[in-house]
Amino acid sequence: MRKTVVALQARRGPEQLHDLQLTLRRADESASTCDAQRFAIDLPADAALYDRLGRRPQHAPDWQAVAHLWHESDDHPSVLGDDFNAVHAWRVDEQVAWDYDRTWPDGVASPGVKQISFVGKRPDITDRQFVARYRAHVDIARVHHSGVWKYAQNIVSRRADDGTSAVGAISEFWFRTVDDLINRYYTFDNSSAVTRADSATFLDSATTTWMLVQEYWMHS
Repeated sequence: MRKTVVALQARRGPEQLHDLQLTLRRADESASTCDAQRFAIDLPADAALYDRLGRRPQHAPDWQAVAHLWHESDDHPSVLGDDFNAVHAWRVDEQVAWDYDRTWPDGVASPGVKQISFVGKRPDITDRQFVARYRAHVDIARVHHSGVWKYAQNIVSRRADDGTSAVGAISEFWFRTVDDLINRYYTFDNSSAVTRADSATFLDSATTTWMLVQEYWMHS
């Protein structure tokens, strides 16, 4: 099964997402009509969480929502009709480093909060080096991100848009609770330094961005 990640920009601006129920209703309609075997959508988390976490992305993303589509066809399904523009679409090779036990139904918010990072590849390394170093980061994360409930890596294998995106991979960190995000993001006093040093071997900070989101499974 193929997976595509689509960055979505609200056509009426960020305030469009204030009507959560309408957005979820549109997503539910998409789930029932698009040709996706599985479909989840990430919507912006409470903006106050950035202040509580004590950091924000150096470069804010140009999109407000992210769709995750698992599909059989070579072309990814379209989602959310006329409400959103697809800014970027990335075909990815997904690897779940460790998983959560899902007990909640489709259409409701997943517990806690998720950080999704769009990882820019260092321009001075090869694609093979990028993949090897990025995959090896899982071992670092297991030790130094004890509060992460689920961790998935998505290597970009193809861009389905105009090819201007510098994203080489998409990382997903799930936290079971907001407290885990705020207080258990790092395990040890030196965990921030260790993880940043390892990330610097493959990540280009100038082309990397991230966002805090609330996950909704619409069709699983």
